[in-house]
Amino acid sequence: RHERHPHWLLASQTHDTKRAGDVRARIGALAGMHDRWADRVRTWRDLTGGMEDPNDEYLVWQTLVGAWPIIPTRLEQYLEKALREAKRHTNWIEPNDKYEQHVMRFVRSLYENQEFLDEFEPFLQDVAAAGEHASLGALLLRLTSPGLPDLYQGDEFWSLNLVDPDNRRPIDWARRYRARDQAAPTRETMKFHLVRRVLRVRATHGDAFAATYEPLDLG
Repeated sequence: RHERHPHWLLASQTHDTKRAGDVRARIGALAGMHDRWADRVRTWRDLTGGMEDPNDEYLVWQTLVGAWPIIPTRLEQYLEKALREAKRHTNWIEPNDKYEQHVMRFVRSLYENQEFLDEFEPFLQDVAAAGEHASLGALLLRLTSPGLPDLYQGDEFWSLNLVDPDNRRPIDWARRYRARDQAAPTRETMKFHLVRRVLRVRATHGDAFAATYEPLDLG
């Protein structure tokens, strides 16, 4: 890329991305705790009674882990689109209202099932921490690799958006102004401060990023 396309865009998400980068980082982190994840899924199925289709049920668990905290309306809108585009039980041309309503009732019941929430939220905290580490590493790599790094709207903060229109919500500019004035980053503003510091380095030492790119052999 450095030799052939040094000024091409480095993008990790756009307005059409199905899951924001931070959601994908959380889901990717599950690979490092697969035994615990499998055990949790089985436990949650027992606590909730599960769904008719285990594949669609798995999508619910995966989405909850990736995007929590998420209000029911956002989750339902995402699932409606995902289920219809999968075209397994329903689709856009001939929606299967009965099946979709069954899924939505299951989703809404999760928010009222305290036994499930007590099992879910502690595990989610571990996944979120692992996802944040992975996301920060990916962000640093994107900001320093050959090319022009792109930040989709809102991605300088933890972004747990799903497919459109969820990822097109208004940006909270006041929040960004407050972060700009902070002397030191907090957990909430880690990405913001990382972006600001690395872009400042790029602006100050532009020649270093234009020079020959030599990857390190860490084997």
